[in-house]
Amino acid sequence: MPGTTQDTNNTHRNVSCDYKPLQECLLKNNNDRSQCMKEWQDFQQACREKN
Repeated sequence: MPGTTQDTNNTHRNVSCDYKPLQECLLKNNNDRSQCMKEWQDFQQACREKN
């Protein structure tokens, strides 16, 4: 079923760029991105790979 595969791929793409480790780090550090540089870099790399 091509429609099902496409829907799954779109969902996977959205999940990969909704990077939980970065969100959690920002929450712990009052949204101070300087405290989460590793997570920020990992997030950018993960989103680049999926696009």
